Amino acid sequence: MLPKPKIYVKSLPESTRSLLQWKRSRRQHLFSIRQQLPALDKDSILTMSKTFLLAAVLAIVVSTSSAFSTGTAAFVARASRGSRTDLQAVVDVDNEKSFDKTIKNAGDSLVVIDYSTTWCGPCKVIAPRFEELSNEYPDAVFLKVIGDASPEASKLMKREGVRSVPSFHYYMNGEKVDVVNGANAEAIEAAIHKHVNAAA
Repeated sequence: MLPKPKIYVKSLPESTRSLLQWKRSRRQHLFSIRQQLPALDKDSILTMSKTFLLAAVLAIVVSTSSAFSTGTAAFVARASRGSRTDLQAVVDVDNEKSFDKTIKNAGDSLVVIDYSTTWCGPCKVIAPRFEELSNEYPDAVFLKVIGDASPEASKLMKREGVRSVPSFHYYMNGEKVDVVNGANAEAIEAAIHKHVNAAA
């Protein structure tokens, strides 16, 4: 290895000299700070890691519990009003047999079917409103068919003539009585209101 050449500070230009002096003073300052810090041994590093991990887990538990407590409060509020819960409000249907059985068992109640897919943006936008409508109209039956969830669901959508999503079909007494295409919340609710009032 070659010896490091000696640099004579006085022979360098002023700007270079000041830069070297600044670097030297900075190095001395950092060295003095390092000497003032306590030496970290393996046990203290392990203790700090455990403390950090415990704090992270605690933060996750607190945030998760607050999320569940909000959901629980909303669930209790809906149950105390006497309406159905979101779990019961919209039923997922993924094959022709369960679809036909649900339509048949509904009798003279209005059945509203939401045909959608997982990749459809408007379907995702209208989904929360569809859930709300299912709570607002407890006498109607609300179904959801996700066309790309399974080959059977896709076959069902083809059988029912669904050519675009979202599409909302309305059944009464086993017969299709109305269709609303697109994520138009007002039109969807107007059709529900029309058929619920007609049945009453």
